Amino acid sequence: MQKRNFGFIIVMLVAFALFLFYVPVQAAEFTADWFNIKEGVTYKGKIYVKGDMMCLESLEGPEPIIMIINQRKRHSIIMNPVEKYYIELPKNLSGLEPDKDRIIGTAKKHVGTETVNGLVCDKYQFFPSDSDRAAITQWVSKKLQYPVKIVYHSPGGDAIELKNIKEGRVDVAVFQVRPGYTKMEVTGIEKPSHDQKKVKVDEFVLKGEGRDTDMTSIERSVHPGQDLMIIITGDSRYRLESKGKFSIYKKGVKREKIKQVRFALKPGEEKFWDFPAGREIKFISFGVYGKGEIKVRIEQGAGGHDQAGKGQMTAVKKQPGPKPVVVQQTLPAPSGSFSSLIDDAKKSYKDGNKIETIKQLKAAVQTVWDEIPLTVINARLVKDTKNYVSRDSNVYRSGQKINITSQILGYKLKKVGEAYTINLVIDFYVLDENGKIMGGKESFAKLTRKKPIPVTDFDMDFHYTISYPKGIYNIQTIIHDQNSGKSTKFTMQIEIR
Repeated sequence: MQKRNFGFIIVMLVAFALFLFYVPVQAAEFTADWFNIKEGVTYKGKIYVKGDMMCLESLEGPEPIIMIINQRKRHSIIMNPVEKYYIELPKNLSGLEPDKDRIIGTAKKHVGTETVNGLVCDKYQFFPSDSDRAAITQWVSKKLQYPVKIVYHSPGGDAIELKNIKEGRVDVAVFQVRPGYTKMEVTGIEKPSHDQKKVKVDEFVLKGEGRDTDMTSIERSVHPGQDLMIIITGDSRYRLESKGKFSIYKKGVKREKIKQVRFALKPGEEKFWDFPAGREIKFISFGVYGKGEIKVRIEQGAGGHDQAGKGQMTAVKKQPGPKPVVVQQTLPAPSGSFSSLIDDAKKSYKDGNKIETIKQLKAAVQTVWDEIPLTVINARLVKDTKNYVSRDSNVYRSGQKINITSQILGYKLKKVGEAYTINLVIDFYVLDENGKIMGGKESFAKLTRKKPIPVTDFDMDFHYTISYPKGIYNIQTIIHDQNSGKSTKFTMQIEIR
């Protein structure tokens, strides 16, 4: 197995990640050339922005990389285009979070309007509480609602700038792992000390019981002086969306509202918000309208600048899985309850009670089901999805139907009333032999199933018809579990003659 140090990634991309502190959740859709001047050294690459998704490609220099950040998710993806591997890093461990020590305690002031690289921008400066000299200057495009330049007024100099900005549609495939890359598991991360770790403070469900204009509310107290994360998941069985809001209040003799946030969440959809320790938050009030229903999770840490991710990180390359699945993931080790159920099943089998053996084995599977990643196994090309006879070859005519069958593991069985639901969304893409996307569709299909019992034996059939010139093509299927937020993908190679 190969190991590699990822320190260079943090050094190079921390400056870029500082954009995240300032970027609105929904920016425009555009591409641009990206430049970062740090201590006299210029790094450059290409940046792609689509709403709350960002992709940075830096393909020149000794350490080319591709980084994807989706602000709706709590991890970043980093790819090595030379060795064709990628890693996923939680934001609180990646070292790619904004440098809060340079932000907390500053006052933001609008100081005018200037044109930067052909775009009219609002100019802002950030002043430390103990100085009348700006620590940071930022130019935000009025049209794009996105910073096009940031300058840090510190020794050594540090500046980020976007040039050659071009508005227009950006393919969603840009924000996904490139075909042919192998996932590497990150190990050896220097963990934060006990008082720096994030700990779960509170977790609860808030159900609305009134009319659409009525609000059901609840209030929670938290620890001021600690970093705070609020995670809300839509969970209504009666509404397509659960609408509501939450307000945060500062500690003190007189209650002072700091911020109010409105949200609308579909069932299974999750959003989260980070608040630094410097906000000194003491109370949070949550509310939902009508018969909306949400799950709320509050996490806190000890505050101060998060040191996680500053230690050395290494990654272990995973062994390639069996074709046609591109990323073959490994099931976790059994837990204690799993082991005891297996022992009971062995005893039942020895005693000749086969029915009880099956029940105990199924119960053992249930104990680890929610812990395993969303995974595709046994994917194969078949002549049809009636008799499931495998095809002898992967050669098709242009326009001929392509039938694929597969088995899915690790989806979340969400209990609604007395039924268990499966809720999956499918993306479909066609790539040429070199990995270039030729076509496809996001949210190509949606699958919802209700079962009276927890079902862990679930198969999916896919039917694709593509019309392309002769050549080798890769059919990529991406599966998103709406109940858990997990995703996985697999690729089947075909030839059109």
